[in-house]
Amino acid sequence: MAIEHLSNAELSAKISEWLQWNQNEKMRIEVEQLLKDNKQAELERIFLQRIEFGTAGLRGRMGPGYFQMNDLVIIQTAQGLLKYLLTQPVDLLNKGVVLGYDGRHNSKRFAELTAGIFLRAGSPVMLCSNVIPTPFVPFAVTKYKAAAGVMVTASHNPKDDNGYKVYWNNGAQELIPVKEQIEPDADFPTVKFPNPEEGKSALDLSIRTADINNSVIILANDPDADRLAVAEKIHSWRVFTGNEIGALLGWWMIYTYKQRNPNADLSNAYMLSSTVSSKILKTMASAEGISFEETLTGFKWMGNRACQLHTEGKQVLFAFEEAIGFMCGTAVLDKDGISAAVTVAELAAFLYNNGKTLTSQLDSIYTKYGHHICDNSYFICDDPQLTKTIFNRLRNFNEHSNGMSLDSYPKWILNGKYKVISVRDLTNGFDSTKADNKATLPISKTSQMITFTFDNGFVVTLRTSGTEPKLKYYSELCANPEIQDTEVLQKTLREMVKGVIDEFIEPEKNGLKCRSD
Repeated sequence: MAIEHLSNAELSAKISEWLQWNQNEKMRIEVEQLLKDNKQAELERIFLQRIEFGTAGLRGRMGPGYFQMNDLVIIQTAQGLLKYLLTQPVDLLNKGVVLGYDGRHNSKRFAELTAGIFLRAGSPVMLCSNVIPTPFVPFAVTKYKAAAGVMVTASHNPKDDNGYKVYWNNGAQELIPVKEQIEPDADFPTVKFPNPEEGKSALDLSIRTADINNSVIILANDPDADRLAVAEKIHSWRVFTGNEIGALLGWWMIYTYKQRNPNADLSNAYMLSSTVSSKILKTMASAEGISFEETLTGFKWMGNRACQLHTEGKQVLFAFEEAIGFMCGTAVLDKDGISAAVTVAELAAFLYNNGKTLTSQLDSIYTKYGHHICDNSYFICDDPQLTKTIFNRLRNFNEHSNGMSLDSYPKWILNGKYKVISVRDLTNGFDSTKADNKATLPISKTSQMITFTFDNGFVVTLRTSGTEPKLKYYSELCANPEIQDTEVLQKTLREMVKGVIDEFIEPEKNGLKCRSD
């Protein structure tokens, strides 16, 4: 089918515009094949919307069109970033930018295209000469006092994806003002998804190697080394969750800080975590007299808040998110799987020298501060419109409610056995716990996020991923230290999670695919 024969005039114009500017022959051929095969729905998907900055910058499948990662989109993004930086007081033309890339297909090419845009504008460019871990870019930005940094990476996404992370001159990920295994292998042949967050399925080779060498601890980074997975073998292998690693690292950072600074004012020390992460850090900080703050999901929020606190003379000990992202100290204002791995190694050496293990220390933490029982997972939802429908149903759950109010949302699960006492919706800015029903955390109308709190202390957050087609849920029961019967807590948690999934998400009705084990 020729462009002029398409039934959608806007689509015809967008394709013609893109082909006029595109200089990549491979991408042109792909568009021509889609036209030849009469794939109008696919053409509308990739040409009638533009890929946007999400939780961790741009991230999406590589291919033609404005909605995918390709040469033209990278050039336009770099041009937009350049234009924006020239309006900011960062002295771009003297301080320049740091550019890095991972081992994916086209990552080096995208970094070089970005370099060309900045060089032609007269900006100095520090382009890494080889594949690097993501944390090197924010570190280099602060070390060399650059105006900004860009890392071309899709982190743990599948091999056909790529991404574009932007860092501000403080080394934290930029809050872009948009309104609306050792050697890199770009094909990731050893795993289906190169994300250690997937659990044992991503650590098969590591576990086999550890067993052969009689090792009892595994530390594994994702392809760009900004995340860390940890596993320990007592009798069998246990892969710790992000919340469990956060509890261990949080305890260790508090312990070592107090050892080094016995007379310090602990209220000037801070710990941060994202709103969907375990509340264990908040509990520990409160018990130890350390300050704690919660931010939105994503290290761009925690990194920038840590920078602000550091400027105010505060000491930020640790920040984490449940998706195995950790920031130990403030040398790098982003999640850093390298420094986190070193810190876990230090912790493990300390514990094993004292006859303990990571598992036994985690048990000690929960005994002292109270069990925090979590269940986090996700469903695959490839249709963004279906995702919106699921969330809008929750916002209009009760027919006779009048607008944004607590009555608009579900009131209970399991026929009233567990009742909802508060709702926070960070898509439309509603928070029933506030006098004016307005949320205090920043809202985003382009992403979905609702938190339900129940009368027994159970909290569950439903949200969409900022980087992948996932509908995620995060649930937790926080117990007092006096309650040590984990079987009862686990039973209650399982029952309530099933109720939320069946009644709120309705995966069978909506045709959602469960997370792979």
